[in-house]
Amino acid sequence: MTEGEYVSKNRLPDRCARLWFNPVITWDGKVVPCCFDKNAEYVMGDLNNESFREIWNGPKFMIFRKSILSGRHMIEMCMDCTSVLRGVEY
Repeated sequence: MTEGEYVSKNRLPDRCARLWFNPVITWDGKVVPCCFDKNAEYVMGDLNNESFREIWNGPKFMIFRKSILSGRHMIEMCMDCTSVLRGVEY
C-alpha cells in the first residue's frame, strides 16, 4: 500500500442484493448488473437486440450471478460496492 491508498478491511461476502434488484439500463440500451458498473464493463445484454426478460434469464446473467455467489472478491466493480458496509443503505 502506498501513501494515499485505502484498503478495505471488510471481506466481501459472496452475495449481493443489488444483483437481484438493481439492474441498470444504459443510455444506449445495454443492461448491466448494477450501478457500480459505471463503465458498462459487464454487459449482460442489449435491449436493441433482445427483451429484458431474455437478458434477465439469459446465460450471461446466470453465469455472472454464479460468479458472485462463489467469488465476489474476484469481480473488480464489487471492490467499490457499499452494499456490504454496515449503516450504508441503498
